[in-house]
Amino acid sequence: QISAVGPVTDDECWCCHRMKTSLTKFALVMTTTLAFTNSVLCHRSTSKVSFSREAATCRMGENGRSDARSLPKMVVFDLDGTLWYPEMYMLWGSGPPFRRDAKTGNVRAAGGEMVKLLGSSRSVLYALKTNEKFEDTLVGIASRTDEPEWAQECMKQFDVGDGISMKEAVDFEAIYKGDKTNHFRELSKRSKIAFEDMIFFDNERGNLHSVQRLGVQCVYTPDGVTSKIWDKALADFERIKASVAK
Repeated sequence: QISAVGPVTDDECWCCHRMKTSLTKFALVMTTTLAFTNSVLCHRSTSKVSFSREAATCRMGENGRSDARSLPKMVVFDLDGTLWYPEMYMLWGSGPPFRRDAKTGNVRAAGGEMVKLLGSSRSVLYALKTNEKFEDTLVGIASRTDEPEWAQECMKQFDVGDGISMKEAVDFEAIYKGDKTNHFRELSKRSKIAFEDMIFFDNERGNLHSVQRLGVQCVYTPDGVTSKIWDKALADFERIKASVAK
């Protein structure tokens, strides 16, 4: 085998030559090892980046966002008994002006009665307004409250998070007396959203039965919009959409 440093010269001893040869071999081994290690690390790093991008694409869809097909295009809420309590007619004799209570975030009527948000209404409205998952989902109100002007004041006073009022979290409103199918026809016409792409939350079964005939997915909220009801409604909507797609 030929040494990597050549033959022994006249002016060096055999021991020096062996030492020189050993050091050179060691250097070659280390160089090869480092090159191999760098190659492996580069390959692993590249694979990790590629996998992360692929995983993100699978989770978020080709456009880099959550797949909006499984989410409603509009979420509609009743007001009295669904988002807040007491109902506006219960405040007759007290009423406006309504002021936000700094400690609780609730709204106080002139007579001292406190109007409180029910269940997870605050966090649900905040998520609909701020979470990118719902960036293509609009928020509507369909209410037959006895005092529409009082309701408007309360919507302006309620803070759903980060200084965002309930009024600011809502895109479309239909607040007046009458059958709620009229409310939904108006909401659909103004928003250009089909009934089957909506979810409606209400605490009165009569309203739900009439609206359901239009093709809207209706959700009963006897204790307001709780997190359990909200999560189940989204899951049911996704399941129904998936079954229709088949």
